[in-house]
Amino acid sequence: MNVRPLPDDPIAEAPSAVSAWNIANGLTVLRLLLVPVFAVVLFHGGGHDTAWRIWAWGVFAIASMTDRFDGELARKRGLVTEFGKLADPIADKP
Repeated sequence: MNVRPLPDDPIAEAPSAVSAWNIANGLTVLRLLLVPVFAVVLFHGGGHDTAWRIWAWGVFAIASMTDRFDGELARKRGLVTEFGKLADPIADKP
């Protein structure tokens, strides 16, 4: 049985020559860089200072927003790259 993918199936599309330097991958890299910042801010002063915990929440919120937008941008604008396929799941782990 020979099944052909639908023309609008994003998985069926051949890999494109999209540069790894794009906004979606930039947001993924930003999220990776925010992980140590989040840890330092969260545990500053022993981790019990309310002001620092609020700052940590802010860093986490920014990282969460970039997670949502980088995937949307990559799919909507056709910016899916091999780097993004590898780096995005890694950035999602923390």
